[in-house]
Amino acid sequence: MSTVEINHMESFSTVPTVDFARLKNPATKKEELARLREAIFVVGFLYLVNTGLEQLIRLTHSRLPEFFDLPVKAKEKCNMINSESFLGYTRLGAEKTASKQDYREQYDFGTPGITRSANGNGSWERLEGPNQYPDIAGAEDIIEEYIREITVLANEFVHLVAECLDLPRGTFDGFKGNMSRLKFVKYPPVAPHSQGVGPHKDSAGLFTFLSQDDTGGLQVLNKNGEWIDAPPVDGSLVVNIQQGFEAITGGACPATTHRVLVSCEELVV
Repeated sequence: MSTVEINHMESFSTVPTVDFARLKNPATKKEELARLREAIFVVGFLYLVNTGLEQLIRLTHSRLPEFFDLPVKAKEKCNMINSESFLGYTRLGAEKTASKQDYREQYDFGTPGITRSANGNGSWERLEGPNQYPDIAGAEDIIEEYIREITVLANEFVHLVAECLDLPRGTFDGFKGNMSRLKFVKYPPVAPHSQGVGPHKDSAGLFTFLSQDDTGGLQVLNKNGEWIDAPPVDGSLVVNIQQGFEAITGGACPATTHRVLVSCEELVV
């Protein structure tokens, strides 16, 4: 039997980096699993580097302006209001966090080609619906490739998290849904004291894999109540625990509150 000692009073002043290539290398795996374990228990956030997806990430970022530069009417054709699965476009300023308006616009997409069960018994199955793609050449291809490749990475990451917790690799497989969700988000320049998105915890699943541009603005709340910057790291993915994972670990691995403050335009995936 293995035991895990957790010090929830321990805080942090930086977001740690975990090397995916070292996690996959038998010669360095044990040492890197220890880093992953500390990041999961103490911070709830980490930079994941050397994933092999750097080129895809850069290509996807290079296409983002096309999505947000569309005329308003073109974007509204795929408005999320048309989708019972909450997939599609959300206009600037349509959302609030902690009763304060968020200044961002976004597109939400999901894993394509999912067929609902004929005898499905959960209203949650409505979340697994068809995408609404904007009228952009190649948009569907780049979205589906990104979802496909990130899902492969995410599945392996979840297995590695189980290993770093001294659990069988497949421990969390039964908690994963059929659909991965992808957001393209634009934070435009805002007035002082405005928020891109306010303090919150992600709630939709197990982990978030975030790709930032070079603007910055992401901050993570530590256990001392201090906001810690998570500046962009080229080619990295910022990974954070969602409330779903916090729940299935009984709070041993808590989700961490974070926010985005924006002073100039920022695009994230």
